[in-house]
Amino acid sequence: MIGAPVWWAVGYAFAFGTGAKFIGDDGFFMINVGDCDKAMWFYQWTFAATCSTIISGAMAGRTQLAAYLIYSIVVTGFIYPVIVHWTWSGNAWLADKGYLDFAGSGIVHVSGGIAGLVGAIFVGPRGTEIFENYENKQDIEGHSMPLVALGTIILIFGFFGFNGGSVLAMDTVGDAVLLSTAVINTVLAASGGAISAVSYNRLFNKKWSLMQACNGCIAGMVAICAGADRVDTWAALLIGTIGGLSFKLWSWAVHKAGVDDAVDAAAVHAGAGIWGVLAAAMFDNTAGAFYAKEGFETFGWHLAGVLIIIAWTGITSAIMFGSLKMAGYLRVPDEHIELGVDMAEHGEWAYVYDQREIISWTGEEKEPPVRGVSSSSLGMGMTTFTTTTGDAVVTQVI
Repeated sequence: MIGAPVWWAVGYAFAFGTGAKFIGDDGFFMINVGDCDKAMWFYQWTFAATCSTIISGAMAGRTQLAAYLIYSIVVTGFIYPVIVHWTWSGNAWLADKGYLDFAGSGIVHVSGGIAGLVGAIFVGPRGTEIFENYENKQDIEGHSMPLVALGTIILIFGFFGFNGGSVLAMDTVGDAVLLSTAVINTVLAASGGAISAVSYNRLFNKKWSLMQACNGCIAGMVAICAGADRVDTWAALLIGTIGGLSFKLWSWAVHKAGVDDAVDAAAVHAGAGIWGVLAAAMFDNTAGAFYAKEGFETFGWHLAGVLIIIAWTGITSAIMFGSLKMAGYLRVPDEHIELGVDMAEHGEWAYVYDQREIISWTGEEKEPPVRGVSSSSLGMGMTTFTTTTGDAVVTQVI
């Protein structure tokens, strides 16, 4: 909701304005944006919002809401639009050199992942007991696997629009072929990423992890974004498979570096995104390195392009998050982390039966024992659920 008015005011103009090579300079507040470009404005807003939301996961659990609002303004209004102007606009100097990123493996996902990584570094870990006592990132207790699975399913569906819609037209048979190619490649890459990530986890950790499958699936789709329109189906499966493994490698490296990326945002989006940009050149069935000589030059510009995106995003994000930290607007107090940021920042519990809420009902200051839950049928489709924690008994009839 922050991103929409910012994109309307300045973001779209900076991204797609017809100004200098560095940044656009017209279309502010949608002035002089023609009727035929309004659908483009809406579609590109969703990409800008996606870049911003990637960052939120990496910094979750200890970041002030004010920081979220401020970085959403800066990312949606300046950092991301400049990258778009270099790559997707009518004045895209980087694209003119040979950098092709169909649905944004680098433009959207690497920029979001790198910004999230920088933000996680500046905000610091959630706490030593939560983070530093774990040797492996995946050993940190998760939150809600049903919600993780639901979110992944929603993302899979969203990526069909993300990648298929990047054709940006449906006027000819050729457009329809490109769209169907992108969607099929997205399905195969998602499958490859999920299979490789969960297989790796099974091999080395002896568990069939749903969490790893979900993150691997998303990593596979991130990796295929750049070349979804122009790689063969076998290549899409391979790109997704390696994308899932790149997520695992980045997840391990980021954790070993002492950075608390709460949802592996950098690993999924930056790690798989970098691979996806390079793979788009390697497996391009029109001029890729495996198909034609000119593909090697294309590969060079893809490598240069992703390095430029990393440098621009890393530097500007460091300035932004460093300034927020110096001003005291980045991290919540440690006591708020202990209480729960939901109550401390919003004055609302995320869940009715949160143990901390029961503490507030009973006035207990100590950590309560494990709760007991029992249920009994009342007939007529109603059931009573009784939750017991110490001296507190909470009953709900459903």
